[in-house]
Amino acid sequence: GRPRRLQMREVLLLLQLALCVATLTAGATVYGQARQLRTTDLGFQTDDILISFLKYPQVEDRYETLREVLPQSPHIEGALAIEHFPVRPFRYESTWHLSAIDRPDAMAFVQILPALPGYLALFDHRLVAGRAFVRNQDEQSSAVILNETAQRRLGMAPEELVGSTLRRVGEEDRVHVIGVVEDFHFEPLQMPIRPLVLVPHWADQFLAIRLAGEPTPPVLEAVQQQWATVLPNFPLSYTLLSDEVSRTLSKERMMTDLLVACGVVILSISLVGVYAMTSFASRRRAKEIAVRRVMGATLGQAL
Repeated sequence: GRPRRLQMREVLLLLQLALCVATLTAGATVYGQARQLRTTDLGFQTDDILISFLKYPQVEDRYETLREVLPQSPHIEGALAIEHFPVRPFRYESTWHLSAIDRPDAMAFVQILPALPGYLALFDHRLVAGRAFVRNQDEQSSAVILNETAQRRLGMAPEELVGSTLRRVGEEDRVHVIGVVEDFHFEPLQMPIRPLVLVPHWADQFLAIRLAGEPTPPVLEAVQQQWATVLPNFPLSYTLLSDEVSRTLSKERMMTDLLVACGVVILSISLVGVYAMTSFASRRRAKEIAVRRVMGATLGQAL
């Protein structure tokens, strides 16, 4: 009976230790993934950009005035209407199936991202080849910019792709590629970067404001004052893009904290079990060890 009970205790203790190791390993894995996401090159600037909802009638009607007046503050570099800001899930899916006219085998399904002239500069997106959209020139044109994923999907070098004409498969429309932009996370960080086409139209959901420095309280107060010169009865409501990026990782952080906490609890229970097993084994062998010591055995031999 006693050896069997002792064996059962040993099995349970080993199970506790194995569960502890598995939990800590899972926590370390999730932590590593979250750390990798936090250190990933996003492909755009986040620290000094404010995002405000644009679809309020008071704001939408004064957009052009805001776009011109806000940068007159020394604390604001620019303001621009955008349809979608990076790391945010798309409100709707809108894709094109593009094909190179002179290379029918070069095809790609691409997600459409409205991006008015000034979008690339506002977010510090980096061009690989070609040029950005130009205000009062490209808005009504068929000019587009592709990301590197779309460029690779088409199987063409960036320099080769710039200046080429693509057609929408099944449509009569033609688009002219004027640039290739480095990949950036236009969807949540957990999602892979998809082929993307930027078009200079349709953006009217949000207002992005690029600050000239860090968003310190005095700077944010100056932004509010500049906003009030245009809309004195409608205070600026905004979120920092850096906070939006941080929120996309909240689930990973919560999971990491939960797994680490569980691992610590299980490890503590396992250590208590090891101590109890050791004490139990010592008490069972106390008489045997005492007899051996009386018979002249050394401590090492007695144990």
